[in-house]
Amino acid sequence: MSHGLRCWNSSGSIILDITDRITRLYGTYTVSFTYPTLNGFVSVSGLDPSNGWAVYAASTEILVWMVSGGFNWEAFDTTGPASVQVTVLRF
Repeated sequence: MSHGLRCWNSSGSIILDITDRITRLYGTYTVSFTYPTLNGFVSVSGLDPSNGWAVYAASTEILVWMVSGGFNWEAFDTTGPASVQVTVLRF
């Protein structure tokens, strides 16, 4: 039996496949935005993008990517205030 994490998008394609290591939830973060502030940085203690981390948002409203010490985000929705959950995993 495999261990790990697999995530699929709405069309059935695998978007995250971490099955060679045990993955643990490091934290969830709420990103809230209102036009005109459509980007930002969230600090995550110890996050190193080159060493076993994953960051994802289960939303099409924002894009997230890892940087040293946290993650950047950029929103695409300019119609009003919104909040999106971002999950950080460590493996």
